[in-house]
Amino acid sequence: MPDIDLMISADTASPGGFRLFAYRLVRSARFDGGVFRSLREDSGATRQSVVALALAGLSVGLGFASSIGGDLYGVLLGGAVGIGLGLFVGFLWLSLAYVVVTRLFKCASSYWSLGRPIFFASSPALVLLLMLIVGSAIGSIIYDVGLVWVAVLNVFAIKNAMGFDYQKSFLTFIIVAFILLIGYGLATSI
Repeated sequence: MPDIDLMISADTASPGGFRLFAYRLVRSARFDGGVFRSLREDSGATRQSVVALALAGLSVGLGFASSIGGDLYGVLLGGAVGIGLGLFVGFLWLSLAYVVVTRLFKCASSYWSLGRPIFFASSPALVLLLMLIVGSAIGSIIYDVGLVWVAVLNVFAIKNAMGFDYQKSFLTFIIVAFILLIGYGLATSI
């Protein structure tokens, strides 16, 4: 495993490098706390974190559209909608998590210091691209595994980005998820 300090210094040499981006995607999906802590401090990784979130949304959109049997146009439209919804939900999730962390738990953090790790925590959603090539029965298992992976990784990202213990990280996740579920319920009942 490469030394994280070397990766941080490599980041200053090439702030948008694809190798570093891929490294961060893979290491974050593998629950590497060092990557999440370095993302918290690296303001140059903000663009990469938004791209990671957009790729996760694209993967969800493409995977879902193909699983319901869409033609090529429908799958591409699903990908575009996935990007939009992924970015919307990601920023909404981040904003709520930021309020919980800074107001409820009284922790000092900038918006993006929390955002970069949270957005990279969506990287396991890229596994949903497998739904494009497998049958619907396996596709639903892939979807479930990807969703749980992202949820657990989100708790891990908050833990490492904020220096929380697992209980406080999980409580942050539960509060934000509860608010989003209530909001979704209200929005769909109108």
